[in-house]
Amino acid sequence: MASRVISAKMEVPNGASASATYFIPILLPRYTGKTCPEAAQRLSSPSVKRILGQDRALTTLQASLRADRVHHAWIFHGRRGVGKHTTALTFARLLLDPELSLTDRGELVSSKGEVVDLSSPPVHPDVHLINKELALYSDDAQVRNRKLLTIPMDVLRSHLIEPAFRCGMSIPEPGQRAGKVFIVDEAELLASRAQNVLLKTLEEPPAGTVIILVTTQEDRLLPTIRSRCQRVAFLPLNQEEMQQWAGENLAEMPAEEVEWILDFAQGSPGDALLAARCGFSRQDALLQPLLAELEAGRFPLAMGRTLASFVDTFAADWVSSHANASKDAANKLGVQLVLTLLGRHADRKLRQSAAQPDLVEQWIEAVELLGDCEKKLQANVAAGFLMEYLVVGWHRILSDNVKNTAATG
Repeated sequence: MASRVISAKMEVPNGASASATYFIPILLPRYTGKTCPEAAQRLSSPSVKRILGQDRALTTLQASLRADRVHHAWIFHGRRGVGKHTTALTFARLLLDPELSLTDRGELVSSKGEVVDLSSPPVHPDVHLINKELALYSDDAQVRNRKLLTIPMDVLRSHLIEPAFRCGMSIPEPGQRAGKVFIVDEAELLASRAQNVLLKTLEEPPAGTVIILVTTQEDRLLPTIRSRCQRVAFLPLNQEEMQQWAGENLAEMPAEEVEWILDFAQGSPGDALLAARCGFSRQDALLQPLLAELEAGRFPLAMGRTLASFVDTFAADWVSSHANASKDAANKLGVQLVLTLLGRHADRKLRQSAAQPDLVEQWIEAVELLGDCEKKLQANVAAGFLMEYLVVGWHRILSDNVKNTAATG
Protein backbone atom coordinates (compact mmCIF):
# COMPACT_ATOMS: atom_id res chain seq x y z
CA MET A 1 0.00 0.00 0.00
CA ALA A 2 2.85 2.34 0.79
CA SER A 3 4.34 1.85 -2.66
CA ARG A 4 1.02 2.90 -4.24
CA VAL A 5 1.08 6.18 -2.39
CA ILE A 6 4.77 6.73 -3.09
CA SER A 7 4.19 6.32 -6.81
CA ALA A 8 1.15 8.62 -6.82
CA LYS A 9 3.03 11.25 -4.87
CA MET A 10 5.96 11.21 -7.22
CA GLU A 11 4.09 11.10 -10.52
CA VAL A 12 2.18 14.33 -9.93
CA PRO A 13 5.18 16.54 -9.10
CA ASN A 14 7.29 15.35 -12.02
CA GLY A 15 5.32 17.43 -14.47
CA ALA A 16 5.61 20.63 -12.49
CA SER A 17 8.65 20.40 -10.29
CA ALA A 18 11.39 19.14 -12.53
CA SER A 19 14.37 21.21 -13.56
CA ALA A 20 16.79 20.90 -16.43
CA THR A 21 19.78 20.37 -14.16
CA TYR A 22 18.85 21.51 -10.69
CA PHE A 23 16.62 20.73 -7.76
CA ILE A 24 12.95 21.59 -7.59
CA PRO A 25 11.03 20.40 -4.51
CA ILE A 26 9.25 17.11 -4.99
CA LEU A 27 6.02 18.33 -3.39
CA LEU A 28 5.05 20.72 -6.17
CA PRO A 29 2.19 19.30 -8.24
CA ARG A 30 1.47 19.62 -11.92
CA TYR A 31 0.04 23.10 -11.60
CA THR A 32 -2.85 23.57 -14.03
CA GLY A 33 -2.31 27.30 -14.26
CA LYS A 34 -5.85 28.56 -13.62
CA THR A 35 -4.36 31.51 -11.75
CA CYS A 36 -1.92 32.29 -14.57
CA PRO A 37 -2.28 29.91 -17.56
CA GLU A 38 0.25 31.79 -19.69
CA ALA A 39 3.02 31.25 -17.14
CA ALA A 40 2.11 27.60 -16.67
CA GLN A 41 2.32 26.99 -20.41
CA ARG A 42 5.75 28.63 -20.68
CA LEU A 43 7.34 26.44 -18.00
CA SER A 44 8.47 23.05 -19.23
CA SER A 45 9.17 20.00 -17.09
CA PRO A 46 12.56 18.46 -17.85
CA SER A 47 14.42 16.12 -15.52
CA VAL A 48 16.29 16.91 -12.30
CA LYS A 49 19.98 16.08 -12.59
CA ARG A 50 21.54 17.84 -9.63
CA ILE A 51 20.91 19.04 -6.08
CA LEU A 52 21.99 22.67 -6.17
CA GLY A 53 23.23 24.91 -3.37
CA GLN A 54 23.33 22.40 -0.51
CA ASP A 55 27.05 21.64 -0.44
CA ARG A 56 27.28 21.62 3.35
CA ALA A 57 24.39 19.18 3.74
CA LEU A 58 25.77 16.90 1.01
CA THR A 59 29.23 16.98 2.61
CA THR A 60 27.73 15.75 5.88
CA LEU A 61 25.93 12.91 4.14
CA GLN A 62 28.96 12.00 2.04
CA ALA A 63 31.14 11.85 5.14
CA SER A 64 28.80 9.41 6.85
CA LEU A 65 28.68 7.20 3.75
CA ARG A 66 32.45 7.17 3.24
CA ALA A 67 33.08 6.35 6.89
CA ASP A 68 30.39 3.67 6.71
CA ARG A 69 28.95 5.11 9.93
CA VAL A 70 25.41 6.07 8.98
CA HIS A 71 23.35 7.29 11.90
CA HIS A 72 19.97 5.60 12.34
CA ALA A 73 17.98 8.86 12.63
CA TRP A 74 18.24 12.17 10.76
CA ILE A 75 16.44 15.50 10.69
CA PHE A 76 16.61 17.44 7.41
CA HIS A 77 15.42 20.92 8.36
CA GLY A 78 15.16 24.22 6.53
CA ARG A 79 12.72 26.49 4.77
CA ARG A 80 10.27 25.38 2.12
CA GLY A 81 11.55 24.53 -1.35
CA VAL A 82 15.33 24.31 -0.87
CA GLY A 83 15.93 20.60 -1.45
CA LYS A 84 15.26 18.64 1.74
CA HIS A 85 12.81 16.13 0.28
CA THR A 86 14.75 15.39 -2.88
CA THR A 87 17.96 14.99 -0.85
CA ALA A 88 16.18 12.57 1.50
CA LEU A 89 15.07 10.45 -1.45
CA THR A 90 18.57 10.60 -2.93
CA PHE A 91 20.13 9.57 0.39
CA ALA A 92 17.69 6.64 0.60
CA ARG A 93 18.81 5.45 -2.84
CA LEU A 94 22.45 5.64 -1.79
CA LEU A 95 21.80 3.65 1.38
CA LEU A 96 19.98 0.86 -0.44
CA ASP A 97 21.76 0.65 -3.79
CA PRO A 98 25.53 -0.03 -3.66
CA GLU A 99 25.74 0.67 -7.41
CA LEU A 100 24.99 4.38 -6.88
CA SER A 101 27.26 7.18 -5.70
CA LEU A 102 26.98 10.94 -5.18
CA THR A 103 29.38 13.32 -6.88
CA ASP A 104 30.71 16.50 -5.33
CA ARG A 105 28.43 18.41 -7.75
CA GLY A 106 25.34 16.81 -6.22
CA GLU A 107 24.73 14.34 -9.06
CA LEU A 108 23.60 10.77 -8.41
CA VAL A 109 25.50 8.44 -10.74
CA SER A 110 25.37 4.71 -11.43
CA SER A 111 28.37 2.38 -11.55
CA LYS A 112 28.34 2.91 -15.33
CA GLY A 113 28.72 6.66 -14.90
CA GLU A 114 25.14 7.46 -15.91
CA VAL A 115 23.50 10.42 -14.16
CA VAL A 116 20.25 9.40 -12.45
CA ASP A 117 17.14 11.52 -12.91
CA LEU A 118 16.31 12.70 -9.38
CA SER A 119 12.73 13.51 -10.37
CA SER A 120 11.94 9.84 -11.00
CA PRO A 121 10.58 7.90 -8.01
CA PRO A 122 12.98 5.50 -6.26
CA VAL A 123 11.26 2.23 -7.14
CA HIS A 124 12.49 0.18 -4.21
CA PRO A 125 10.35 -1.84 -1.80
CA ASP A 126 12.45 -0.73 1.18
CA VAL A 127 11.91 3.02 0.69
CA HIS A 128 8.90 4.04 2.78
CA LEU A 129 7.46 7.55 2.43
CA ILE A 130 5.22 8.58 5.33
CA ASN A 131 2.97 11.61 4.92
CA LYS A 132 -0.41 12.86 6.06
CA GLU A 133 -2.09 11.61 2.86
CA LEU A 134 -1.56 8.00 3.97
CA ALA A 135 -4.48 8.55 6.36
CA LEU A 136 -6.73 8.14 3.30
CA TYR A 137 -5.73 4.47 3.17
CA SER A 138 -6.25 3.69 6.86
CA ASP A 139 -8.40 0.74 7.88
CA ASP A 140 -10.01 3.05 10.45
CA ALA A 141 -12.89 5.06 8.93
CA GLN A 142 -12.41 7.85 11.48
CA VAL A 143 -8.80 8.28 10.40
CA ARG A 144 -9.76 8.19 6.70
CA ASN A 145 -12.46 10.83 7.11
CA ARG A 146 -10.55 13.31 9.26
CA LYS A 147 -9.01 16.50 7.90
CA LEU A 148 -5.48 15.96 6.58
CA LEU A 149 -3.80 18.46 8.88
CA THR A 150 -1.62 16.09 10.93
CA ILE A 151 0.09 12.73 10.59
CA PRO A 152 -2.02 10.57 12.92
CA MET A 153 -0.79 7.82 15.20
CA ASP A 154 -2.45 5.18 13.02
CA VAL A 155 -0.36 6.19 10.00
CA LEU A 156 2.90 6.21 11.95
CA ARG A 157 2.23 2.80 13.47
CA SER A 158 1.12 1.14 10.22
CA HIS A 159 3.74 2.63 7.91
CA LEU A 160 6.80 3.12 10.11
CA ILE A 161 6.75 1.45 13.54
CA GLU A 162 5.54 -2.00 12.47
CA PRO A 163 7.55 -2.22 9.21
CA ALA A 164 10.67 -0.97 11.01
CA PHE A 165 10.55 -3.74 13.59
CA ARG A 166 10.09 -6.29 10.82
CA CYS A 167 13.36 -5.04 9.34
CA GLY A 168 15.43 -7.27 11.61
CA MET A 169 14.06 -10.33 9.83
CA SER A 170 15.49 -9.18 6.47
CA ILE A 171 19.17 -9.41 5.54
CA PRO A 172 20.55 -6.42 3.61
CA GLU A 173 22.15 -7.12 0.28
CA PRO A 174 25.97 -6.92 0.10
CA GLY A 175 27.04 -3.28 0.01
CA GLN A 176 23.77 -1.95 1.37
CA ARG A 177 24.05 0.43 4.31
CA ALA A 178 20.46 -0.06 5.45
CA GLY A 179 17.70 -2.62 5.26
CA LYS A 180 14.85 -0.09 5.20
CA VAL A 181 14.66 3.70 4.93
CA PHE A 182 11.67 5.64 6.26
CA ILE A 183 11.16 9.26 5.18
CA VAL A 184 8.63 11.24 7.21
CA ASP A 185 7.58 14.22 5.13
CA GLU A 186 6.31 17.34 6.95
CA ALA A 187 7.43 15.72 10.20
CA GLU A 188 6.26 18.77 12.13
CA LEU A 189 2.71 17.51 11.50
CA LEU A 190 3.25 14.41 13.64
CA ALA A 191 0.64 14.42 16.40
CA SER A 192 2.07 14.67 19.92
CA ARG A 193 1.19 11.07 20.74
CA ALA A 194 2.79 9.92 17.51
CA GLN A 195 5.98 11.82 18.36
CA ASN A 196 6.20 10.10 21.74
CA VAL A 197 5.79 6.68 20.12
CA LEU A 198 8.39 7.58 17.51
CA LEU A 199 10.75 8.58 20.31
CA LYS A 200 10.72 5.03 21.66
CA THR A 201 11.73 3.73 18.23
CA LEU A 202 14.57 6.26 18.05
CA GLU A 203 15.78 5.20 21.50
CA GLU A 204 15.82 1.51 20.59
CA PRO A 205 16.08 1.46 16.78
CA PRO A 206 15.70 -1.83 14.92
CA ALA A 207 18.94 -2.92 13.26
CA GLY A 208 19.30 -1.80 9.68
CA THR A 209 16.65 0.93 9.90
CA VAL A 210 17.27 4.55 8.91
CA ILE A 211 14.64 7.20 9.65
CA ILE A 212 14.73 10.66 8.03
CA LEU A 213 12.45 13.40 9.35
CA VAL A 214 11.94 16.19 6.80
CA THR A 215 10.62 19.42 8.27
CA THR A 216 10.31 23.16 7.75
CA GLN A 217 9.60 23.71 11.47
CA GLU A 218 12.11 21.75 13.51
CA ASP A 219 11.02 23.49 16.71
CA ARG A 220 7.68 21.64 16.55
CA LEU A 221 9.49 18.33 17.09
CA LEU A 222 10.06 17.20 20.66
CA PRO A 223 13.46 18.22 22.07
CA THR A 224 14.05 14.57 22.93
CA ILE A 225 13.50 13.61 19.28
CA ARG A 226 15.88 16.32 18.09
CA SER A 227 18.55 15.19 20.51
CA ARG A 228 18.50 11.62 19.17
CA CYS A 229 18.82 12.60 15.51
CA GLN A 230 21.68 13.86 13.42
CA ARG A 231 20.50 17.25 12.24
CA VAL A 232 21.28 18.52 8.75
CA ALA A 233 20.46 22.12 7.89
CA PHE A 234 19.32 23.10 4.40
CA LEU A 235 19.97 26.76 3.70
CA PRO A 236 18.47 29.15 1.14
CA LEU A 237 20.44 29.31 -2.09
CA ASN A 238 22.64 32.34 -2.67
CA GLN A 239 22.04 34.90 -5.40
CA GLU A 240 24.46 33.30 -7.87
CA GLU A 241 22.88 29.86 -7.43
CA MET A 242 19.39 31.26 -7.87
CA GLN A 243 20.44 33.09 -11.02
CA GLN A 244 21.92 29.83 -12.27
CA TRP A 245 18.69 28.02 -11.48
CA ALA A 246 16.58 30.72 -13.14
CA GLY A 247 18.68 30.51 -16.32
CA GLU A 248 17.75 26.84 -16.60
CA ASN A 249 14.10 27.11 -15.59
CA LEU A 250 12.74 30.59 -16.28
CA ALA A 251 14.59 31.44 -19.48
CA GLU A 252 11.39 32.05 -21.47
CA MET A 253 9.94 34.51 -18.97
CA PRO A 254 10.45 38.30 -19.21
CA ALA A 255 13.56 39.48 -17.35
CA GLU A 256 11.54 41.88 -15.19
CA GLU A 257 9.25 39.09 -14.03
CA VAL A 258 12.19 36.79 -13.32
CA GLU A 259 13.75 39.52 -11.19
CA TRP A 260 10.52 39.85 -9.21
CA ILE A 261 10.25 36.07 -8.77
CA LEU A 262 13.81 35.74 -7.47
CA ASP A 263 13.26 38.59 -5.02
CA PHE A 264 10.08 36.89 -3.81
CA ALA A 265 11.71 33.45 -3.52
CA GLN A 266 14.61 34.62 -1.35
CA GLY A 267 16.76 31.59 -2.11
CA SER A 268 14.02 28.97 -2.53
CA PRO A 269 13.78 27.38 -6.00
CA GLY A 270 10.52 25.79 -4.91
CA ASP A 271 8.94 29.12 -4.05
CA ALA A 272 10.33 30.60 -7.26
CA LEU A 273 8.74 27.94 -9.43
CA LEU A 274 5.46 28.19 -7.58
CA ALA A 275 5.48 31.98 -7.98
CA ALA A 276 6.15 31.61 -11.69
CA ARG A 277 3.43 29.01 -12.26
CA CYS A 278 0.81 30.85 -10.22
CA GLY A 279 1.59 34.30 -11.58
CA PHE A 280 2.37 35.77 -8.16
CA SER A 281 3.86 38.89 -9.73
CA ARG A 282 0.42 39.67 -11.17
CA GLN A 283 -1.21 39.07 -7.81
CA ASP A 284 1.32 41.45 -6.29
CA ALA A 285 0.47 44.09 -8.91
CA LEU A 286 -3.22 43.79 -7.97
CA LEU A 287 -2.35 44.22 -4.29
CA GLN A 288 -0.16 47.31 -4.69
CA PRO A 289 -3.06 49.84 -4.98
CA LEU A 290 -4.68 48.28 -1.89
CA LEU A 291 -1.41 48.44 0.04
CA ALA A 292 -1.02 52.06 -1.02
CA GLU A 293 -4.47 52.77 0.44
CA LEU A 294 -3.37 51.25 3.74
CA GLU A 295 -0.16 53.26 3.79
CA ALA A 296 -2.19 56.42 3.24
CA GLY A 297 -4.22 55.60 6.35
CA ARG A 298 -7.35 54.50 4.49
CA PHE A 299 -9.07 51.15 4.89
CA PRO A 300 -9.47 49.22 1.59
CA LEU A 301 -12.72 47.33 2.04
CA ALA A 302 -11.96 44.93 -0.81
CA MET A 303 -8.54 43.81 0.41
CA GLY A 304 -9.64 41.07 2.78
CA ARG A 305 -11.91 39.58 0.13
CA THR A 306 -9.14 39.87 -2.47
CA LEU A 307 -6.68 37.96 -0.32
CA ALA A 308 -9.28 35.33 0.59
CA SER A 309 -10.16 34.92 -3.09
CA PHE A 310 -6.52 34.32 -3.95
CA VAL A 311 -6.32 31.64 -1.25
CA ASP A 312 -9.53 29.97 -2.47
CA THR A 313 -8.41 29.96 -6.11
CA PHE A 314 -4.97 28.65 -5.26
CA ALA A 315 -6.35 25.90 -3.00
CA ALA A 316 -8.92 24.75 -5.57
CA ASP A 317 -6.28 24.59 -8.28
CA TRP A 318 -3.87 22.74 -5.96
CA VAL A 319 -6.47 20.12 -5.06
CA SER A 320 -7.54 19.58 -8.65
CA SER A 321 -3.95 19.04 -9.78
CA HIS A 322 -2.45 17.15 -6.84
CA ALA A 323 -3.45 13.54 -6.16
CA ASN A 324 -4.96 12.95 -2.71
CA ALA A 325 -4.54 16.61 -1.79
CA SER A 326 -6.38 18.01 1.22
CA LYS A 327 -8.39 21.21 0.72
CA ASP A 328 -7.62 22.26 4.29
CA ALA A 329 -3.89 21.76 3.79
CA ALA A 330 -4.07 23.59 0.45
CA ASN A 331 -5.83 26.50 2.15
CA LYS A 332 -3.03 26.63 4.71
CA LEU A 333 -0.41 26.70 2.00
CA GLY A 334 -2.33 29.44 0.19
CA VAL A 335 -2.43 31.57 3.35
CA GLN A 336 1.29 30.95 3.92
CA LEU A 337 2.00 32.17 0.41
CA VAL A 338 -0.08 35.32 1.01
CA LEU A 339 1.86 35.94 4.22
CA THR A 340 5.10 35.43 2.31
CA LEU A 341 3.97 37.87 -0.37
CA LEU A 342 3.13 40.53 2.21
CA GLY A 343 6.28 39.72 4.14
CA ARG A 344 8.41 40.49 1.10
CA HIS A 345 6.56 43.82 0.74
CA ALA A 346 7.18 44.67 4.40
CA ASP A 347 10.84 43.70 4.05
CA ARG A 348 11.31 46.03 1.07
CA LYS A 349 9.62 48.87 2.95
CA LEU A 350 11.79 48.18 5.98
CA ARG A 351 14.95 48.46 3.91
CA GLN A 352 13.71 51.65 2.25
CA SER A 353 12.90 53.18 5.66
CA ALA A 354 16.27 52.48 7.28
CA ALA A 355 16.94 56.18 7.93
CA GLN A 356 13.48 56.85 9.44
CA PRO A 357 13.13 55.28 12.92
CA ASP A 358 9.35 55.75 13.10
CA LEU A 359 8.82 53.92 9.82
CA VAL A 360 11.26 51.19 10.79
CA GLU A 361 9.25 50.55 13.96
CA GLN A 362 6.03 50.51 11.94
CA TRP A 363 7.26 47.88 9.48
CA ILE A 364 8.77 45.77 12.23
CA GLU A 365 5.32 45.74 13.84
CA ALA A 366 3.81 44.74 10.48
CA VAL A 367 6.23 41.81 10.25
CA GLU A 368 5.30 40.77 13.79
CA LEU A 369 1.64 40.83 12.75
CA LEU A 370 2.43 38.38 9.95
CA GLY A 371 4.10 36.11 12.50
CA ASP A 372 0.99 36.32 14.68
CA CYS A 373 -1.14 35.34 11.67
CA GLU A 374 1.12 32.33 11.05
CA LYS A 375 0.52 31.17 14.63
CA LYS A 376 -3.23 31.58 14.23
CA LEU A 377 -3.02 29.62 10.97
CA GLN A 378 -1.33 26.73 12.79
CA ALA A 379 -4.16 26.92 15.32
CA ASN A 380 -6.57 26.28 12.41
CA VAL A 381 -8.18 29.72 12.26
CA ALA A 382 -10.27 29.91 9.07
CA ALA A 383 -8.49 31.46 6.09
CA GLY A 384 -11.19 34.05 5.32
CA PHE A 385 -11.33 35.29 8.91
CA LEU A 386 -7.53 35.37 9.09
CA MET A 387 -7.26 37.53 5.97
CA GLU A 388 -9.73 40.06 7.40
CA TYR A 389 -7.86 40.03 10.73
CA LEU A 390 -4.61 40.67 8.86
CA VAL A 391 -5.98 43.65 6.92
CA VAL A 392 -7.53 45.22 10.04
CA GLY A 393 -4.28 44.79 11.96
CA TRP A 394 -2.16 46.16 9.13
CA HIS A 395 -4.48 49.16 8.83
CA ARG A 396 -4.19 49.86 12.55
CA ILE A 397 -0.39 49.81 12.40
CA LEU A 398 -0.10 52.02 9.33
CA SER A 399 -2.90 54.44 10.23
CA ASP A 400 -1.39 55.04 13.67
CA ASN A 401 1.80 56.14 11.98
CA VAL A 402 -0.11 58.42 9.58
CA LYS A 403 -1.90 60.05 12.53
CA ASN A 404 1.38 60.51 14.43
CA THR A 405 3.05 62.04 11.38
CA ALA A 406 0.15 64.46 10.91
CA ALA A 407 0.22 65.44 14.60
CA THR A 408 3.94 66.17 14.61
CA GLY A 409 3.75 67.94 11.24
